[in-house]
Amino acid sequence: MIEVSPQEWGWLLPALYAEVHYRHGRLPSLLYRAFPEVVVDVPIRLEPGWEGDRLPVLVLIKDAHRYPVTVESIKIDLRAQRGRRFGTRIPLGWVCREPMQHKILYVDLGPLARRGELAVAGEVRIREDGGRRRGRRVRVRGDSYGRWSTMLATRAAADPYPSEAGWVSGDLHHHTAYTADQVEFGAPLEVSAVFAAAAGCAWAATTDHSYDLDDDPADFLRNRPDLPKWRALRGEAGRLNAAGTGAWLLPGEEVSCGGVDGHNLHLLVLGHEHFLPGVGDGAERWFHNAATFPLTEVLRRIESGPGIAYAAHPFEPMGRLNRFAFNRATWSEDDVRARGLHGLQVWNGSKPEALRIGLERWRTLLDRGVRRPIAAGNDAHGSFALGRSITLPFLSLSWGKEQVYANARTTLRTRGPLGDRSLLDALAAGRSTVTNGPFLCLEARQEGGVFEAGDRIEGDQPAMIRARGRSTGEFGCPSSLVVHVGVEGRGERVAAATAGDGSGEIRAGLLLERAPARGWIRAELRCERPEGGDEAGLALTNPIYCG
Repeated sequence: MIEVSPQEWGWLLPALYAEVHYRHGRLPSLLYRAFPEVVVDVPIRLEPGWEGDRLPVLVLIKDAHRYPVTVESIKIDLRAQRGRRFGTRIPLGWVCREPMQHKILYVDLGPLARRGELAVAGEVRIREDGGRRRGRRVRVRGDSYGRWSTMLATRAAADPYPSEAGWVSGDLHHHTAYTADQVEFGAPLEVSAVFAAAAGCAWAATTDHSYDLDDDPADFLRNRPDLPKWRALRGEAGRLNAAGTGAWLLPGEEVSCGGVDGHNLHLLVLGHEHFLPGVGDGAERWFHNAATFPLTEVLRRIESGPGIAYAAHPFEPMGRLNRFAFNRATWSEDDVRARGLHGLQVWNGSKPEALRIGLERWRTLLDRGVRRPIAAGNDAHGSFALGRSITLPFLSLSWGKEQVYANARTTLRTRGPLGDRSLLDALAAGRSTVTNGPFLCLEARQEGGVFEAGDRIEGDQPAMIRARGRSTGEFGCPSSLVVHVGVEGRGERVAAATAGDGSGEIRAGLLLERAPARGWIRAELRCERPEGGDEAGLALTNPIYCG
């Protein structure tokens, strides 16, 4: 018998909007309520001046086709540090009868604009329109999952997200309403675009599960060979991009495929024009968990057409339940070496230990000559300021901020107008940094020109190396900037280091008389923990390769 702790369930069920209406056969569920799921959410931060300093607030109603309601109004209260408060009530009269409906309401922050941390409370007044409780009025505070008020946290930023011209930040890994199954569902695509832009992102990749994208829209336990969900996702993303609705959406999928040992791995595929099936760990048929296709076959299909592939959270620890029930495993070095794999999403939300392990494995791979750029995302399943997740199926829920949208980001050096092509080219080349706020870039100058992260310079030749970073009070003042030089088979050393001077800018550089014959150069920026912040700012460049 396998004993599973609640912590191990946490690795199985990431931060998401919890599906509480599903029941397996006649098994009872302590989570079930004859009432629609109701969620109020906000972006993790608000860029100064965005939409006139108006905070977008999501009100989402799910399963109202089963439990019809009318949303009469919402009251939104905001509280800044040092006690300043502001509130508003918005009448709606919104009749809900569909499987999923949403509204994005814009709240003028008034005196709280650009004031930093804000606590947000949303109280939704609802009238039930069906069943034995017809006519009953209910107040939902934050969400419909618990008995206590759910407070949200956002930041009304005083300064723009740190960046420079030609660089665009985004979230490489998140899920939308097209991910929907027995335990989870995401938010509509429009919300992804709007909330990403509000938080200061220029782009966001939509990476819904392959085992969800082949479902019947009306029944997540029934597959449809004509792929209406996959086609709808691509069509909707195209329309939102054409209309300029928020951040640019880069459509893709998170494909379940088999590693060299047969275990299920997750692969982020972006920009590919054909659906890639993968249902091995979708739990649509319990313990039928063999991979649909091996990783090598999926990568071969991507090579035959446009698209790129990044390993999703490849080294993140997982519990015994994942291995036993879903046949999942972390990526092996042989998997990472597979032809056609472009990179590794080693930063997955706010999980310091998982990030430490991922970076350690990445440095080991560099030392062994495996050149794979890294990327950052959050694997958020609709969770913008707060995740509501099922801790134990049918039994308990939890709330958390480990995997919220647009927290950990990939910042790309694009060449050309913002769009699928420029984003995919930058991701494929590794012209990028990973960050939770600070900006960082690296360049090398050789006789042949100026080279950036992802480029290759000549080995055994001199090179001038320069790194520069910047941060704001929101992410903490820069405390150190380090340039590392590595030699394959010999590890890496600190070649230059600069301590912060209390300002928002920092630089470091050196002259390499002879660049390694086979090696790499990379930079790492660390910031002081900001006052009242949960984590210190961190940014890492991808390498400039030598030889």
